[in-house]
Amino acid sequence: MAPKFLLNFTREELRQIYKEEVVKAHGRIDAYYERAQDATIQSGQHAIRALFLINGGAIVALLAFLSSLASGGGFESRVHLFALPLLTFAQAVVAVAVGYGAVYFTNYSSAKCAETMVKSYEIPHYSESPTSLRWRIAANFFQGAALGASVGSLGLFVAGVLQIRDAITAF
Repeated sequence: MAPKFLLNFTREELRQIYKEEVVKAHGRIDAYYERAQDATIQSGQHAIRALFLINGGAIVALLAFLSSLASGGGFESRVHLFALPLLTFAQAVVAVAVGYGAVYFTNYSSAKCAETMVKSYEIPHYSESPTSLRWRIAANFFQGAALGASVGSLGLFVAGVLQIRDAITAF
């Protein structure tokens, strides 16, 4: 049996109350998605910026080191040992740039996925449409590409450091 306070409403009024509650539920999930998306974007951007700074800093430090070697005289014949690490750090910076692009397309695809979902007054209130499914697949692909580029950049940084170690040892 229904609670007594519900007996004071007509069937149409109860439907309207239900629809208002569903709209509130839609609003809550939209707000949650927005906050989670913003946090994810910020975290990814901070990680990619850190990778960019690490690899860019390695390039600057290596160039400064090579400059001091060149100004000291007599070491020009061995400067070529540092060409490969310099190239490796440059490749790491390119990987970071690719990661930045993939993050943009991840965010774009995620937004389009949310925009194209079907909203309804029936539970579960949201459902996947064929278009939103395609956008979700695209978002997952670009998210993987961003992660791969970031991990690749970190791997290239480690490789560059090891190459510098080898170059200094051979120096």
